[in-house]
Amino acid sequence: MVLTGHKLRKIRMLKDIDAKKLCTDMEISTAQLSRIENDEIKIDVELVQKFADYFKMPISEVLSFDEKNTVSNNRNNNVANGGINYGTINDPTVSNTLLKLVLEKMESMENRIKNLEGK
Repeated sequence: MVLTGHKLRKIRMLKDIDAKKLCTDMEISTAQLSRIENDEIKIDVELVQKFADYFKMPISEVLSFDEKNTVSNNRNNNVANGGINYGTINDPTVSNTLLKLVLEKMESMENRIKNLEGK
């Protein structure tokens, strides 16, 4: 049994899924969803998997979901990864690390181009 309700709520909101629609589709009551999302009750792994399937996400992503490293999907539910847009990251540490890697790769590519042009 795990407490993942706050994660499920954030994922649902990022994917712009209405709570009533989710309840209808998942065949659970709105009261039960409310208790789950407020971490008032623990849910079993099978139910977490059912949510993961509904959200079109691996269960590992649901369980490890960290809202600090995600952003709004700008209401674009047609993104290939199920509607969450990972194009912008709110965590400055991650952003700076990614920027550094991109700049290093660009420098490496520029050096390769110069070497090819010199031949």
